[in-house]
Amino acid sequence: MVPIHRAFVLCHQLLVQLAGKTRTREKYRTVYNERQKKQLEQQYIANTYISPEQKTDIARAVGLTERQVKIWFQNRRAKDRRQKYQSSDEDQSTPQHHSQQQQQQQFGCVFSMSSSLGLNDAVQHDTAM
Repeated sequence: MVPIHRAFVLCHQLLVQLAGKTRTREKYRTVYNERQKKQLEQQYIANTYISPEQKTDIARAVGLTERQVKIWFQNRRAKDRRQKYQSSDEDQSTPQHHSQQQQQQQFGCVFSMSSSLGLNDAVQHDTAM
């Protein structure tokens, strides 16, 4: 007798074979070597946004596809934004700001609902009473 999990795996494999490749099997992660990372970083320092011609030149020089170069630059800009956001949060982390953050985490749904419904005045008025 085949265990239920094993039967499920076999059934899934059969369906994949009948239907062809699944999306997850087509996806892969590109691992860049040190030389590629160094060259991409140098280009990024020079220009955070690149033209189609630059993308073609960089792809040839680094040994990647244009799509991989495009995605690398997108991910690198996202990393910069994330780091900028985190550093601005750390700069604002005073004790008073920290307590406000804790309140927003505890009662976040109340704050977001009241602001989206335009109830800020009502909430402030109730707390003043």
